[in-house]
Amino acid sequence: MVARISVTLLFALAAPPEVVSGGGDRGGPPASVGLWGAAVAEQEAGCREFERSAARRLARGSGASSSSGAGWEARYERCPFAPHVGTLAMIEVWARAETLPYGFEAAGLEEFEAARTSKRRRLLAWSVRVRGELARRGLPPLAEVFIISAGASLAVGEVAGARRALREGVGRGAVAAADARWIEGASALVMLRHEAGLRALGAAVTGADRHSSRAKTRAVYLHAVLLDRLGDRDGAAAAMRDAQAADKDQRALRGLVRALPIHEALYARALARQFSGRGEALTLRLWAAYLSRPEPEAPERALAQRHMDSLAPRPTYPR
Repeated sequence: MVARISVTLLFALAAPPEVVSGGGDRGGPPASVGLWGAAVAEQEAGCREFERSAARRLARGSGASSSSGAGWEARYERCPFAPHVGTLAMIEVWARAETLPYGFEAAGLEEFEAARTSKRRRLLAWSVRVRGELARRGLPPLAEVFIISAGASLAVGEVAGARRALREGVGRGAVAAADARWIEGASALVMLRHEAGLRALGAAVTGADRHSSRAKTRAVYLHAVLLDRLGDRDGAAAAMRDAQAADKDQRALRGLVRALPIHEALYARALARQFSGRGEALTLRLWAAYLSRPEPEAPERALAQRHMDSLAPRPTYPR
């Protein structure tokens, strides 16, 4: 779509002026505005209206998820230099980004992972364009641009990129402390710095307001994973059940999983099911998929194997 618009603009600029008999200034459009010029003008007018609508929606905090808010991805493809349209497109695409496929098997994850990585890199490209266009206009990006950029970077294993996005967002005053905490905690998890991850989460995961937002509940999920990695099984189980009790629709968990590399996403999902006490067959498949990955280090593999063994059916012997 972007290429098609660029071609349209190229022909519009290259087209010879339309000759109007009689000449002179009649108060109408310039003579050079012919059929192609009118088409481009119509395109630009449509993009300006989309941009105004997107800016109003973002100012109201409506986001891209209301019943009349679909289709921003398509609008951004049509209007690639409309930054508020781009922001809503990022929110829309990130909200429906896959976490893990239903009915998956460990051997079939390669294609899913490739598609997952491609979509997140597309979001990163959009983020660069949106931030650049907003900077050109002297406007600040919204928190969602930084959060999605950080999450997409983490999901493809680019911790440095995630931290840059987070640092810029915090420095501009756009990213709230709750989002900064879980992103820092997730970055530490990906780097296997588990104690640093707990320090990043801080006391917020145990305070009375620990579930006052999905970002905070996301941090409680991370708290459970980090405690599990450090050998505190009871603490991990308590934190996981606490997060699940506050996250009935699992939107906070899905928000965390979509921002993790595939192996850590598998671990988090498996651990959540492990401590929920339901669906042992799927939990075993999640652990098996995690163990099939090349990324886990020996200590994490051993821990996952212990979780898996605790669920494996035990042989029965006749009396």
